[in-house]
Amino acid sequence: MGESHQETQDPSQEQKKGSYIQWSPEKNKTLINLLLDAVASGLRGSNCTFSKFTVKRRILLTLNRMHRCNKTYQHYSNRTKIMKTKYLNAAELLRFSSGFGWDPTTKRFTASKDVWAEYLKAHPKFKKFRDETFDEFDDLKLIFANPFD
Repeated sequence: MGESHQETQDPSQEQKKGSYIQWSPEKNKTLINLLLDAVASGLRGSNCTFSKFTVKRRILLTLNRMHRCNKTYQHYSNRTKIMKTKYLNAAELLRFSSGFGWDPTTKRFTASKDVWAEYLKAHPKFKKFRDETFDEFDDLKLIFANPFD
């Protein structure tokens, strides 16, 4: 999702695109793993979010130490908003669109060519779900899905 693959170890030299901080694939994966650990530890609230205290003291502290960076709560909020939107769009594909499935081995959504053609007529911006793998889908489901749904 527009992430830079070149990262510097100096936190003051965080890469920016315009005014946006770039998340490397490694930092993104670390964030996902830290969120999964927080879910497993019962740190997610009843509204399926993490407290600011948990984010700052457990997630960001660890992420910043591991990657020698300086991600803030705002960076976290922006990144998780992007991840949640991508997850919810994918979940909608499975929930409300007949003929779609999820292959956890290939990390891809499955459907016949006809089903994809019809769906993409109405939702052209979701072509990425047909053409690309979504390696984080299962992890994001654990992080963002409401366990009571």
